[in-house]
Amino acid sequence: MKIDELFVELSNFLPQVVKLRQETIEITRFPDYPTVNTDFPVKRFTAVQYTQPAAAISPLSKSTRHLLGPEPDQRYYYTHRAQQETITIDRDNFKHGVAAASRPTPATIRVVTALLGDLCSNDKDCSIPNSECLNGRCICSNGFAETSDRQECFANYISVTPSEEVRACVSNPCHSSSTCIDLPSSTFLCICNPNYKGLLCDEEINKREYDVPSFDGKSYVRMSRLKAYHKFSIEVEFKTYADNGIILYNQQKNDGSGDFVSLAIVDGYVQFRYNLGNGPVILTSPERVTMKNFHRITAKRYHKDGVLIFNDGEDIAGQSQGILKSLDLNQDTFIGNMPTNYSRVYDNIGTNKGFLGCIRKLKINRFTVDLHLGKDKDVLETYRVKQCNENACANLPCKNGATCQPIFEEDLCNNRECKSKTKRSKTKRKRNYNDGIQFVKCKGSHCNNDSKSQSTNKQKIKRSKKYSKKRCATLDCNYDYELDYDSSYEHDNYPVTTYKPPTYKCICPPQFTGANCEESLDPCLGEPCQNGGTCDILPQGGYVCKCPPGRTGEHCEILDGELTEFLIPQFNADGFLELPCLEGVSKAFSIEIWFLTRATDGLILYNGQLNNGRGDFISLNLANGKLEFKFNLGSGIANITSPDPVSLNTWHCVRISRLGREGLLQLDEGTIARGFSGSPLTELNLEMPLYIGGVKHWREIHRLESAWTGLTGAIQRLMVNGKTYQNLAVNFTQHNTEIYDGLPCPADGNPCHNGGVCLPLLNSYLCKCATSYNGLHCEFFMGYDVSGGEISERPVRFDGDNFLQFKHRYGRSSNNTLTTNTSLLEYYDDSYSDYEFEEDSDFEYENYDYTEYKGQQSNKFELSLRTVHPDGMIAWIGRGKIENLVLSLQDGFVVFTYKGKNDQVSIKSRKKVNDGIFHHIKAARRRKATVIQVDDEIPIKVATEISLLTTNGKLFVGGKPGHKGIKGCVTDFIVDKRRLPLARRKIEFCHDNDV
Repeated sequence: MKIDELFVELSNFLPQVVKLRQETIEITRFPDYPTVNTDFPVKRFTAVQYTQPAAAISPLSKSTRHLLGPEPDQRYYYTHRAQQETITIDRDNFKHGVAAASRPTPATIRVVTALLGDLCSNDKDCSIPNSECLNGRCICSNGFAETSDRQECFANYISVTPSEEVRACVSNPCHSSSTCIDLPSSTFLCICNPNYKGLLCDEEINKREYDVPSFDGKSYVRMSRLKAYHKFSIEVEFKTYADNGIILYNQQKNDGSGDFVSLAIVDGYVQFRYNLGNGPVILTSPERVTMKNFHRITAKRYHKDGVLIFNDGEDIAGQSQGILKSLDLNQDTFIGNMPTNYSRVYDNIGTNKGFLGCIRKLKINRFTVDLHLGKDKDVLETYRVKQCNENACANLPCKNGATCQPIFEEDLCNNRECKSKTKRSKTKRKRNYNDGIQFVKCKGSHCNNDSKSQSTNKQKIKRSKKYSKKRCATLDCNYDYELDYDSSYEHDNYPVTTYKPPTYKCICPPQFTGANCEESLDPCLGEPCQNGGTCDILPQGGYVCKCPPGRTGEHCEILDGELTEFLIPQFNADGFLELPCLEGVSKAFSIEIWFLTRATDGLILYNGQLNNGRGDFISLNLANGKLEFKFNLGSGIANITSPDPVSLNTWHCVRISRLGREGLLQLDEGTIARGFSGSPLTELNLEMPLYIGGVKHWREIHRLESAWTGLTGAIQRLMVNGKTYQNLAVNFTQHNTEIYDGLPCPADGNPCHNGGVCLPLLNSYLCKCATSYNGLHCEFFMGYDVSGGEISERPVRFDGDNFLQFKHRYGRSSNNTLTTNTSLLEYYDDSYSDYEFEEDSDFEYENYDYTEYKGQQSNKFELSLRTVHPDGMIAWIGRGKIENLVLSLQDGFVVFTYKGKNDQVSIKSRKKVNDGIFHHIKAARRRKATVIQVDDEIPIKVATEISLLTTNGKLFVGGKPGHKGIKGCVTDFIVDKRRLPLARRKIEFCHDNDV
């Protein structure tokens, strides 16, 4: 008998049941194998007794296939839902399907004998939910209808068909992570998880989360190790928001020992490093990276040789020293960061900062790498990589070289849920919408678990018009933030707005502070002192410039043009210098003295208030080989002693300063000693003269000052609050002093040649050169004389192989030139060489848009040239092979070539200049106009679309590595209205018969 017919027969007999016994039959269905059917015997059963003997049926075995219809209630399952769930169907993400009726699943059935239609006397006799007793029989209540098996009452909106339908979802046709919905006609609907698709949601979607990967300083992409045993190449296009960041790193051993290769931004420059076992090779880009601009870097290695190319510029080459020439890499490659606990790894790279920026292209060994998990077979893992959008650090909010660290949602609360609790009202209010508000403790990593500050969970709460702001007052919070709360609930401190966490954090250098590191702690950081001046921070704030000999002014900007001999006073224990009383030192002062001593005792400086040994005073004394700094403000003396002894017969620098009651003493660059005078007085009052090297009358010194003899030695320099007392031996009153003769500027061994003056600088010196001479020891004759305001320069000779290279200063000051002709050195010599280079290898690149800060709208060359040779380079300025400006000779004609990224312009003079006489050449461009002129001929003009020339700041004159230079004589070379000093060592002057 079929299972459907069996249930019909059972239904006909059940109304006649006299006594009901609650017994169950457990039946186990088996998979539909060909040899298994519904007649397969069951091992155990419980017989059901009926009032009619003919209805007694022996062992019952039934299929559960008929259960694949509307979802049965909990009586059919061991586990069931506690309450009805509402399923929302996403119409944009579902698939229809038809369940296979031949896929039965194991089920347990509990057969209950109570049926609709049973006899009853009241509603309690009807045990079926939603049923009632009417006219002596159990029927479904209004709004409900009975099922075909008469065992349940379903709501009217549920379709009940006369014949049972198969419940398709019972067989779990959809993927485990999706939701199955039964539909009429034994069909079903699969609602797919966002990461899956297909009819049964069993096809995983490898969704692309980003097109251009962005790294936040903690992000990284882990890849398979590089194939770089003999050679490799890396090409990367990136933009950065920080001066330090790891771009790529791969190593041999986990702890950083052994071979490695790295590409990183270190202090604003790109560095390519590798180690084959012979020691690291470090190649550094010639220019700094520009924030927020994309750059292209190419790094190559073949055996021991390495090359780094920055923005398609010139090759930066290097070579590993040693016999090893293979690179062994056994660990995974990391892009963007290198998570490790070994400091040696970061020593290899040169920085421990992760990359902050975007990488839009990466090629390894000429194969493009897709930095996305599942898109490239070599990508093994990605962490915190996102789409390249303008994050909080993109606007460069951090100042003064600070590192910007973006803060994302996962950084808050350290990826943990913040604890929250419900706080209900304790008093009755007319408005009760605040009852049950979820309060959370200080949200995010900015507060610890003990913080008592509160903010609301993300919940919209209506506020009254009157409200105010309250600042988080707990000391446990690392960030200040404001909470808005309804003032009417102020006594309960009910915050009602959500705290907005910070989106970035600035990691300040030691010299700066503030939210964006905008506040300087070091006023000397900007190098305000020029021409070799030294900047010192004053104790009361601000700075002072200590100028070298021959320089004066607030920033050492004034040059003493006279060649005045610098004289140093010498003391023999009984001499002294008398200077005016110190001024402006009542609140604070800073004094620096350069001295030499030949004895372990001697007074160096003294200034007092009274001449009777009383009152305020300051003194610097040498006692038993150590310096003693003493001062008295009227309420107790301060005595500060240097921890280090003073060595004899050598120059020392001692600094003493005072701010209020506190005093500082430092010898050379040693330990700073600190001390305090007695309280409560804080002001220094001085009226007597300032004595150097001794005093006029020893009875005048304070009774608490133990000095008893003068200095045996010399004083080279005295500076008070930034004021330099020049030439002490000549400009001030002296008694029993002599002129010092000794190092570093001895009279008999002047290191400065050609009439130069030696200016002592502690144990070193500087040479102040006479006109027409230059160099460390004034040994270079510049080749021109100053006469009547006109400059006459001797021509120099180029032989085709030699050249001069200059680096443009772009208006920046130089601190290492102390000559009378600094105004001529707008360009300064960078290097000179007789290179014989082969032409750089050519590399093919795609067209790429760059923006650099050294774009120039105009250039001008002016010079005089004499030659008989037809070809050669005269001058070159530009950026590699991409953009450059070249002045050269071709077949005797002067050619001015201007090459841009997408265009090239060349103009040629009308006449030849290789006739052995001097010709005056002018070549210039301004925006889109290019001009060339030889002697007095009519200028030749050409218009071009190129208006901006991007250079690397280097200028080559007479030739360039890899290019044939001119052969001839050049003089009066002017670039952009600045005369170049062509006279340098190893370059010869032209004679009358040289061409």
